[in-house]
Amino acid sequence: MGMVLYLRRVDDGEMRHLLAEPDGVERFLFGDPPPPPPRQGGILGFLKRLSPIKVESVEDYPLPTPRGGEDELDLEGVWEELHALLTGTAWEGEEPACYLLAGGEELGGDAEIGAGPPRLIRPAEVARFAEHLDALSTEEVAARYDPARMTALGVHPRHAALTPSRPDQPVRQHLLDAFEDLRGFVRETAGQGRGIVAFLA
Repeated sequence: MGMVLYLRRVDDGEMRHLLAEPDGVERFLFGDPPPPPPRQGGILGFLKRLSPIKVESVEDYPLPTPRGGEDELDLEGVWEELHALLTGTAWEGEEPACYLLAGGEELGGDAEIGAGPPRLIRPAEVARFAEHLDALSTEEVAARYDPARMTALGVHPRHAALTPSRPDQPVRQHLLDAFEDLRGFVRETAGQGRGIVAFLA
Protein backbone atom coordinates (compact mmCIF):
# COMPACT_ATOMS: atom_id res chain seq x y z
CA MET A 1 0.00 0.00 0.00
CA GLY A 2 1.36 3.42 -0.95
CA MET A 3 1.25 6.70 0.89
CA VAL A 4 -2.08 8.33 1.59
CA LEU A 5 -2.74 12.07 1.79
CA TYR A 6 -5.13 12.99 4.59
CA LEU A 7 -6.85 16.31 5.10
CA ARG A 8 -8.19 16.82 8.63
CA ARG A 9 -10.30 19.73 9.82
CA VAL A 10 -9.12 21.63 12.89
CA ASP A 11 -10.79 24.34 14.93
CA ASP A 12 -9.18 27.39 16.55
CA GLY A 13 -8.32 25.65 19.82
CA GLU A 14 -6.70 22.72 18.05
CA MET A 15 -4.69 25.06 15.82
CA ARG A 16 -3.37 26.97 18.82
CA HIS A 17 -2.38 23.77 20.55
CA LEU A 18 -0.69 22.27 17.47
CA LEU A 19 1.35 25.45 17.00
CA ALA A 20 2.24 25.78 20.68
CA GLU A 21 3.02 22.12 21.33
CA PRO A 22 4.99 20.51 18.47
CA ASP A 23 5.30 17.30 20.48
CA GLY A 24 1.52 16.89 20.43
CA VAL A 25 1.19 16.85 16.64
CA GLU A 26 1.90 13.14 16.18
CA ARG A 27 -0.54 12.23 18.93
CA PHE A 28 -3.22 14.37 17.28
CA LEU A 29 -2.69 12.77 13.89
CA PHE A 30 -2.29 9.13 14.86
CA GLY A 31 -4.06 8.68 18.19
CA ASP A 32 -2.83 7.30 21.50
CA PRO A 33 -4.22 9.73 24.06
CA PRO A 34 -1.62 11.12 26.43
CA PRO A 35 -1.24 9.70 29.92
CA PRO A 36 -2.74 11.82 32.71
CA PRO A 37 -0.31 14.42 34.05
CA PRO A 38 1.51 13.26 37.17
CA ARG A 39 0.39 14.75 40.45
CA GLN A 40 2.98 16.98 41.97
CA GLY A 41 4.08 15.65 45.34
CA GLY A 42 5.53 17.27 48.40
CA ILE A 43 4.44 20.38 50.21
CA LEU A 44 4.21 22.38 46.95
CA GLY A 45 1.77 19.89 45.45
CA PHE A 46 -0.27 19.88 48.67
CA LEU A 47 -0.50 23.69 48.69
CA LYS A 48 -1.43 23.83 45.01
CA ARG A 49 -4.29 21.42 45.63
CA LEU A 50 -5.56 23.58 48.50
CA SER A 51 -5.28 26.84 46.59
CA PRO A 52 -8.46 28.23 44.98
CA ILE A 53 -6.28 29.72 42.24
CA LYS A 54 -5.55 27.32 39.43
CA VAL A 55 -2.56 27.90 37.16
CA GLU A 56 -3.26 26.25 33.85
CA SER A 57 -1.18 25.74 30.76
CA VAL A 58 -1.68 24.33 27.30
CA GLU A 59 -0.67 20.92 28.66
CA ASP A 60 -3.82 20.94 30.83
CA TYR A 61 -5.87 20.57 27.66
CA PRO A 62 -4.57 17.52 25.80
CA LEU A 63 -5.43 17.22 22.15
CA PRO A 64 -8.26 14.85 21.28
CA THR A 65 -7.66 11.61 19.49
CA PRO A 66 -8.23 11.72 15.73
CA ARG A 67 -11.85 12.11 14.73
CA GLY A 68 -11.81 10.83 11.16
CA GLY A 69 -15.25 10.48 9.63
CA GLU A 70 -16.73 13.65 8.19
CA ASP A 71 -13.84 15.75 9.52
CA GLU A 72 -11.24 13.89 7.45
CA LEU A 73 -10.76 13.33 3.73
CA ASP A 74 -8.63 10.40 2.60
CA LEU A 75 -7.07 10.88 -0.86
CA GLU A 76 -5.54 7.44 -1.21
CA GLY A 77 -4.25 6.68 -4.69
CA VAL A 78 -5.12 10.03 -6.29
CA TRP A 79 -3.30 12.79 -4.40
CA GLU A 80 -0.32 13.04 -6.77
CA GLU A 81 -2.54 13.16 -9.83
CA LEU A 82 -4.91 15.69 -8.27
CA HIS A 83 -2.02 17.97 -7.35
CA ALA A 84 -0.69 17.71 -10.91
CA LEU A 85 -4.13 18.55 -12.31
CA LEU A 86 -4.38 21.60 -10.05
CA THR A 87 -0.84 22.95 -10.41
CA GLY A 88 0.82 21.40 -13.46
CA THR A 89 3.68 20.29 -11.17
CA ALA A 90 4.63 17.22 -9.16
CA TRP A 91 5.15 18.89 -5.76
CA GLU A 92 5.17 22.67 -6.14
CA GLY A 93 2.82 25.27 -7.60
CA GLU A 94 1.33 28.65 -6.82
CA GLU A 95 -0.94 29.27 -3.86
CA PRO A 96 -3.75 28.51 -3.35
CA ALA A 97 -3.75 25.76 -6.01
CA CYS A 98 -0.79 24.00 -4.37
CA TYR A 99 -2.25 23.44 -0.91
CA LEU A 100 -2.58 19.67 -1.27
CA LEU A 101 1.21 19.19 -1.20
CA ALA A 102 2.78 22.61 -0.59
CA GLY A 103 2.18 25.86 1.24
CA GLY A 104 0.75 26.41 4.67
CA GLU A 105 2.77 26.13 7.88
CA GLU A 106 4.81 23.08 8.84
CA LEU A 107 3.98 21.44 12.17
CA GLY A 108 5.81 19.14 14.53
CA GLY A 109 9.19 20.86 14.80
CA ASP A 110 12.05 18.52 13.91
CA ALA A 111 10.10 15.33 14.60
CA GLU A 112 9.75 12.79 11.79
CA ILE A 113 6.00 12.42 11.36
CA GLY A 114 4.45 10.26 8.66
CA ALA A 115 6.08 10.80 5.28
CA GLY A 116 6.96 14.43 5.91
CA PRO A 117 6.03 17.39 8.07
CA PRO A 118 2.29 17.90 8.42
CA ARG A 119 1.12 21.33 7.24
CA LEU A 120 -1.46 23.63 8.72
CA ILE A 121 -3.63 25.45 6.20
CA ARG A 122 -5.22 28.29 8.13
CA PRO A 123 -8.89 29.26 7.71
CA ALA A 124 -8.12 32.24 5.46
CA GLU A 125 -6.04 29.97 3.22
CA VAL A 126 -8.77 27.32 3.22
CA ALA A 127 -11.21 30.01 2.05
CA ARG A 128 -8.88 30.95 -0.82
CA PHE A 129 -8.45 27.29 -1.74
CA ALA A 130 -12.22 26.82 -1.76
CA GLU A 131 -12.70 29.84 -4.04
CA HIS A 132 -10.03 28.50 -6.39
CA LEU A 133 -11.58 25.04 -6.58
CA ASP A 134 -15.06 26.45 -7.07
CA ALA A 135 -13.81 28.54 -9.99
CA LEU A 136 -12.65 25.39 -11.83
CA SER A 137 -15.23 23.65 -13.97
CA THR A 138 -15.28 19.88 -14.19
CA GLU A 139 -14.66 20.19 -17.93
CA GLU A 140 -11.54 22.30 -17.33
CA VAL A 141 -10.14 19.78 -14.86
CA ALA A 142 -10.92 16.90 -17.22
CA ALA A 143 -9.12 18.68 -20.06
CA ARG A 144 -5.96 18.88 -17.94
CA TYR A 145 -5.75 15.12 -17.61
CA ASP A 146 -2.73 13.99 -19.64
CA PRO A 147 -1.06 10.72 -18.55
CA ALA A 148 2.02 11.35 -20.71
CA ARG A 149 2.49 14.81 -19.19
CA MET A 150 2.08 13.40 -15.68
CA THR A 151 4.68 10.74 -16.36
CA ALA A 152 7.07 13.40 -17.65
CA LEU A 153 6.59 15.25 -14.35
CA GLY A 154 7.40 12.09 -12.42
CA VAL A 155 3.78 11.54 -11.44
CA HIS A 156 2.70 8.02 -12.33
CA PRO A 157 -1.06 7.52 -12.59
CA ARG A 158 -1.92 4.51 -10.47
CA HIS A 159 -5.04 3.40 -12.28
CA ALA A 160 -3.61 1.79 -15.42
CA ALA A 161 -4.02 4.94 -17.52
CA LEU A 162 -0.98 3.97 -19.56
CA THR A 163 -1.99 0.35 -20.10
CA PRO A 164 -2.82 0.06 -23.83
CA SER A 165 -5.43 -2.63 -23.26
CA ARG A 166 -7.52 -0.38 -21.03
CA PRO A 167 -8.96 3.03 -21.93
CA ASP A 168 -8.12 5.88 -19.59
CA GLN A 169 -11.70 7.17 -19.38
CA PRO A 170 -12.43 5.31 -16.10
CA VAL A 171 -9.20 6.77 -14.72
CA ARG A 172 -10.19 10.28 -15.71
CA GLN A 173 -13.62 9.82 -14.15
CA HIS A 174 -12.07 8.46 -10.96
CA LEU A 175 -9.94 11.59 -10.68
CA LEU A 176 -12.90 13.84 -11.41
CA ASP A 177 -14.88 12.13 -8.67
CA ALA A 178 -11.96 12.67 -6.29
CA PHE A 179 -11.78 16.32 -7.36
CA GLU A 180 -15.48 16.75 -6.52
CA ASP A 181 -14.89 15.14 -3.12
CA LEU A 182 -11.99 17.52 -2.49
CA ARG A 183 -13.93 20.57 -3.60
CA GLY A 184 -16.89 19.67 -1.40
CA PHE A 185 -14.68 19.00 1.63
CA VAL A 186 -12.73 22.25 1.28
CA ARG A 187 -15.89 24.28 0.59
CA GLU A 188 -17.58 22.89 3.72
CA THR A 189 -14.47 23.48 5.83
CA ALA A 190 -14.28 27.08 4.65
CA GLY A 191 -17.95 27.55 5.49
CA GLN A 192 -17.23 26.37 9.02
CA GLY A 193 -14.32 28.81 9.38
CA ARG A 194 -11.94 25.98 10.21
CA GLY A 195 -8.42 25.11 9.15
CA ILE A 196 -7.00 21.93 7.63
CA VAL A 197 -3.99 19.81 8.55
CA ALA A 198 -2.61 18.01 5.49
CA PHE A 199 -0.31 15.04 6.07
CA LEU A 200 1.09 12.05 4.21
CA ALA A 201 1.22 8.68 5.92
